[in-house]
Amino acid sequence: LTRLWQKSSEQERSLMVKCAYLEAANCQVESRYLGVLRKLQETKALDLEQLGAVQKMIEDALRGELKGDIKLSSDRDY
Repeated sequence: LTRLWQKSSEQERSLMVKCAYLEAANCQVESRYLGVLRKLQETKALDLEQLGAVQKMIEDALRGELKGDIKLSSDRDY
């Protein structure tokens, strides 16, 4: 029973490390995505419709980021 508990604890620790790594990688991708959208928003080559679409994508990304933060903070201790 002790060995099963130890193995389960090790698996949980391993999964927590993997989850933290994936969350960090996801944050990096989101950051790059928002950076590209901001640069695209600043270009002069877009018409009003395209600018509106880019602005909506930025808002959607930021809104999703806030929802994700709330969810993660209630599920995990940092």
